[in-house]
Amino acid sequence: MKNEPVDIKKQTQYVYIPGLDLYAANKVGKLTPYVMIVLGIGLPVFGVMMYFFPMSLMHVVIPELAILPVAMYFIKKWSKEWNEQFTKNHTGSV
Repeated sequence: MKNEPVDIKKQTQYVYIPGLDLYAANKVGKLTPYVMIVLGIGLPVFGVMMYFFPMSLMHVVIPELAILPVAMYFIKKWSKEWNEQFTKNHTGSV
């Protein structure tokens, strides 16, 4: 990945698209923590859904609804932190 600032709006939009959320996390160097957070939320929710409800589309929808707000928060937070390192470096060299 290039070491350059990221577009926070695009990064946030990537969270909605499976696979691109991983790209967004990797672009700011936080792929491993992101995967741990998503699995830490998704697997227990999925397990509860499997235990209490018969197999249905809801097994995919409910965990996704639980993960999205948290994923958006962390991608935004990490993208801002990522961009701050470039503004600090730019202002420090003047």
